[in-house]
Amino acid sequence: MTIALVMPAQVANAAVPDKYGFAVWNGVAAVKRTPATTTIVEVPAGSGQYRVTFPGQAHANGYAHVTAINGGGRWCQLNNWFSIGADARVDVDCYNPGGFKQSTNFSVMYAGSSGPGPVTGAHVYYAYNLGGVPHKFNSTGAVDPAPIDEPGVGSWLQNFNGIGGPMMKGQLQVTALNFAEGARCKASAWFIDAGFQQVRVKCYNSAGAPLDTRWVLSYHERREVVGKAGPKFAYGTLWWPGTPPLLSGFDVAETNYSSVGMRNTVLYVSTGRYLVSLPNVAGGTDHVQVTGYGHLNNRWCQLEDLWFYAGNGVQVKVACFNNGQPADSGFFVTYSTV
Repeated sequence: MTIALVMPAQVANAAVPDKYGFAVWNGVAAVKRTPATTTIVEVPAGSGQYRVTFPGQAHANGYAHVTAINGGGRWCQLNNWFSIGADARVDVDCYNPGGFKQSTNFSVMYAGSSGPGPVTGAHVYYAYNLGGVPHKFNSTGAVDPAPIDEPGVGSWLQNFNGIGGPMMKGQLQVTALNFAEGARCKASAWFIDAGFQQVRVKCYNSAGAPLDTRWVLSYHERREVVGKAGPKFAYGTLWWPGTPPLLSGFDVAETNYSSVGMRNTVLYVSTGRYLVSLPNVAGGTDHVQVTGYGHLNNRWCQLEDLWFYAGNGVQVKVACFNNGQPADSGFFVTYSTV
């Protein structure tokens, strides 16, 4: 187990985001909802296809993420999102390891920002849609270029300008966006320079083969995953997993942050299973997203179960897979509250 301590910073501007919402599907209905009238419907029932409606959250420049909640390797991806009048709708598809749509619980979010950006911290996103007009935002005001399509299949480099520095900082989330077939995407590498950060996104089909697909990549630093400032949030990054004491990543201070200045920790439970502890941030309607990290082929990560509480702390069970079987992997985990 490794730990890090980061003291909270004063947020001087909380204008980001313009709109946001999140919810959990528990197999019956939407729970942990904001707005409180958010709905999730499986259409048709038992199909693994879901319609999520965030009332009043329509935004011309929005983005979304989704994370499956189960210990069996079923994953979820974005099918599409769009506005219906004043409402934002996010369509989610979930698949089993065999590549067939199947029902599962999941955690889903939607947000849209146009600025002005925060003085403290940063929030950046880029929704890549294979030739169409991307949805993108950079709170620093910098202009982010189109992703570089690397040689071969299913690999891109995305630059986020204006958020460079001498060390890694912040947190990433990646979600596949595909309406035609099962797809999984993750951050396979992360680089930093004086003026920008660069992320390699890799995507795979249900069989684990590289796949050209759409995807959504977001970055937040001293902000929540939707870009807002609080009141309580935390995130952590596991760089390189192994058996104890070889865990690393949570000791990198700027990639392991708590708005209340506590120590986030990760415990290796068993192959592909991790328990992340986020002290003193529990509260109100809350939300978690998880995504895989690392160059280890097509491994992916998600929530093994719904997060739970120990006193004022939050406990997050992360499960990672390779071809549907538990496998060690790096990951990003992020928690936020209304």
